[in-house]
Amino acid sequence: DVLLTLVASLKPYDSLRMRAARLVLDLDSSPDCRAANELLKQGDEYIIPIVLRAALQQPNTIDDNRIREFLNHEQDSVRETAICVLAHKLDDAALVSLLTEYRNQGRFYYNVTCWLDRWLYAPDSLRSNYQRELNNKCGVLDE
Repeated sequence: DVLLTLVASLKPYDSLRMRAARLVLDLDSSPDCRAANELLKQGDEYIIPIVLRAALQQPNTIDDNRIREFLNHEQDSVRETAICVLAHKLDDAALVSLLTEYRNQGRFYYNVTCWLDRWLYAPDSLRSNYQRELNNKCGVLDE
């Protein structure tokens, strides 16, 4: 609770705030991942990607449906991190389904459909480059 209060009290773009958020996530041992949910409630565009990336190392941090919600976030970086995390967590069949559902929701962001399409359908010679580009852009290490 003290660290969550510290994160909330620092300026949104402060690197200390981002380090504190990572520490909060690392120290959270609650089965419901309370810290991740509290950090997401703050709605900070700099913190959300940190929490989303944590879902790759700590699978119970956020469930996939919650991550999908961030595909409609107003900030490009948040949407792109959500795409990247889901692309690592889901198999291709689930990503195809996600892309179809996303396009059919009515309003959608082009960068989401573009990155999912590249991840799934780019020719092999380009696919790995696109995947690496998105990974680098989102701060996710290649597997």
